[in-house]
Amino acid sequence: MSLLRDLPISQKLTLIMMTASGLSLLLACLSFSGFDVIVFRHSVAGHLKSLASITGANVAGALTYHDPGSASLVLQSLRAEPNIIAARIYDAQGKAFASYRRSASVAAALPDTPPMPGYLLKADRITNSSPIDFDDEAIGTVYLVSDTQEIQARMRRYIIFSLIFTAVSSLAGFALALLLGRFISRPILDLVRTTKTVSKEGNYSLRVDVRAHDELGVLVIAFNEMLAEIQRRDLELTCQVAERMRAEEAMRAANSESELFINSVPSILIGTDTESHITRWNAAASRLFTMSEKVACGRRLVNCGVKWLHSEAQIDSWLRVDAPEQRTLLFDQDGETHSLDVTINRVEFSNERSAGVLLTGVDTTEQRRLESQLRQAQKLEAIGQLAAGIAHEINTPIQFIGDNTKFLEGCYADVGQMINLCLRIRKESAAGAPTFGTIAELNQLTESSDFSHLGSDIANAITDNLEGVRRVAKIVQAMKEFSHPSTVDKRAVDINRAIETTITVARNEWKYVAEMRTDLDSTLPFVPCQAGEFNQVILNLLINAAHAIAEKVGTGGVHKGTITVTTKRDGEWAEIRIQDTGKGIPDEIRTRVFEPFFTTKALGKGTGQGLALAHTVIVTNHGGKIWFDGKDGKGTTFFVRLPLNRV
Repeated sequence: MSLLRDLPISQKLTLIMMTASGLSLLLACLSFSGFDVIVFRHSVAGHLKSLASITGANVAGALTYHDPGSASLVLQSLRAEPNIIAARIYDAQGKAFASYRRSASVAAALPDTPPMPGYLLKADRITNSSPIDFDDEAIGTVYLVSDTQEIQARMRRYIIFSLIFTAVSSLAGFALALLLGRFISRPILDLVRTTKTVSKEGNYSLRVDVRAHDELGVLVIAFNEMLAEIQRRDLELTCQVAERMRAEEAMRAANSESELFINSVPSILIGTDTESHITRWNAAASRLFTMSEKVACGRRLVNCGVKWLHSEAQIDSWLRVDAPEQRTLLFDQDGETHSLDVTINRVEFSNERSAGVLLTGVDTTEQRRLESQLRQAQKLEAIGQLAAGIAHEINTPIQFIGDNTKFLEGCYADVGQMINLCLRIRKESAAGAPTFGTIAELNQLTESSDFSHLGSDIANAITDNLEGVRRVAKIVQAMKEFSHPSTVDKRAVDINRAIETTITVARNEWKYVAEMRTDLDSTLPFVPCQAGEFNQVILNLLINAAHAIAEKVGTGGVHKGTITVTTKRDGEWAEIRIQDTGKGIPDEIRTRVFEPFFTTKALGKGTGQGLALAHTVIVTNHGGKIWFDGKDGKGTTFFVRLPLNRV
């Protein structure tokens, strides 16, 4: 079957046509031969029946007169029939009456009793049994046996004829198949040649000639249409490929430009997948962490080689954000703690089936160091500006302490003389009685020194001195607490005490222009913050409030403004309000209040850094909020909120 399957189609067509025509001829010949044999056998049987009737009629007399010899002579006449090989006559009683065999070698069986009337066709013989009637009375039976040589000879002739006829017809059919096969195979071969050429050369402009409009013609037309469609699509595909190549080239150029742009950005850029494995690591990150992109990518952020000063659980929780979030990450590098301000954004990929996290930020270690120095410098500057007022605040109690001390120094001589007289009187009394001179000296001293009022004056002077010392100590302690250097870590701070300390330090700034009122919530818990930075913010707001009131009411006037400081708890926030009755903030500059170096004060009176630093300290460093409210000409209220649960 594999050999037949791989034959060329022309040979397949020829073989099919030859096989079909040969089988048809063979079946026809066999049909005719079989039909002729059957008809001839029936003809032979009919002839044998006729011969039996004639023989029966010829031996009827012999049977009647019981003359077997005459019957044998009649049977001998059957030698004229070459196909009759044996015969037998039976009498009325069914007994063999006379027999005939062509030769002694004939082994044809002759039954002892007459068979049933009729003929019987066998493979090698034909028999016929017919009754012998005389005057409508059965007087015996004739039985004839004929061979089939004539039938076999006829069959041999038919077979030879059929073979010769089939061979001649097959040759004619082969020639006709070759001629007709071309009409069928040529279009198919044209299709094959064209297909091979198209497959080898990729030339879709080739076409197959349409030789007819039969099924093969339809196939050729469809093939040509298919080539035309392939040619059209190939052209479109070529154009699409060219367009895609141009797009890919443009994309590569854009990607290279993006990579160059990303690596040129001074901020670090780190991308992670949903499992916090690093997928993006730009040049700024490589420079900051001294780690190449090749080394960092594929590692988890928590153990990528950077010595984070946060727990793995903290970093993982930060990477599971749903909205943009700002964080300060601390890491150790060469034994020095560095701070990294980052913005964490969740990003969705284009396939909408996965997401990641993008971290952008800068190393703020040096910036924080400079900010700390700047805040300290501003604090010292503020202290310097307050120095004169603080000196005045200290000078007042020191002045009356000095006057009272001089008064006590003057009183000491009289008191000492009085003590000496008392000791002398005690001594003289022990000996008997005080002398007259001692008593006279005592009377003179009491009259000249007015001891009736001196005791109360000394007590008052001592009380005033103690109050003065307390006031000086309070001012000094406030200055000490206010100027204490800030720490990096946030600590729990009593902001009510911090506010009172700052109010004391700034007293000389507000006492001439405003009355200070405080409403501090005693139940307010300690707030996690950096005390030095918080004190600086409160000082800036108090000084600004005092300056705003001074611009409205003037200094040294009869009328003063009011500064009200309030603290309270609002949920998980500690809220501080500093309200003044100053001139307020004009609407046109409200959006610029927290801008660095922006100020409305006279030259030399303000640097424009106070509120900018306050915003940085509260919002950036403490995660809090700062804003203001009020109307132009009617005062301003600044609100500061600090979280209670973020240490």
